[in-house]
Amino acid sequence: TELARVRLCSASLGSSLYLVCLVIACDRHCDIPQAFILFLEESKMSYLICDSLSVRFGNVLLLRDVNLEVAPGNVTGITGRNGTGKSTLLRVMAGQIEPTTGKIHRNVTTSVFLELNWGLIPRARVEEYIEAMLLADGRELGELDRSKQLCVEYLGAEVMDKSVLSLSSGMLARVNLATALSLEQGVIIIDEWLSTVDLTFVRSILTGVRENGRQAVVLASHDEKWVREMSDITYEL
Repeated sequence: TELARVRLCSASLGSSLYLVCLVIACDRHCDIPQAFILFLEESKMSYLICDSLSVRFGNVLLLRDVNLEVAPGNVTGITGRNGTGKSTLLRVMAGQIEPTTGKIHRNVTTSVFLELNWGLIPRARVEEYIEAMLLADGRELGELDRSKQLCVEYLGAEVMDKSVLSLSSGMLARVNLATALSLEQGVIIIDEWLSTVDLTFVRSILTGVRENGRQAVVLASHDEKWVREMSDITYEL
């Protein structure tokens, strides 16, 4: 119910911050979660902060004392040689792995961890595939039309009727990325494969993230030159 949702928001945010978001919601005619995103944007608060993160697997130290911040409207790059822990760090940021020591602070609840085969439903049409991914993410039925329209703008209407099985790996990557971006808020976390996607498309997508200001992208690759070219700030492991 709406009352339970309000109580959950209040408990999650804390009473003072909740009141601030309530004022923003009344002023901007939006709900509390949207007001919280607006608060983060306008206060320039980071979406995600890694504070002295270390990850150990048995006797192997995979990550050591990593500190970084992910700000809304920014593209954050992570680079380093193979085996330096890039994928491990992304999985910690996405909540798939807990750090051994240190803390991670998430100020948004949506993190999309994109691998090349993310959510693959091979026998679906692209439109059905996108709809299934959005529903799996918890989107309401009323939100689907807006999200699918954004995907059409990114991909072109002719792509939507194609079978997922008929797509090249590059086109599947574009569909996955467009689907994630259509969520319109939160942190999109991408490992390695984005460097294989058409450069013009990648640049246009990242420009949209910067202009929108409601999302942040974290991307990783061992190709340092590409990462630095695509990113607003780059961390080397």
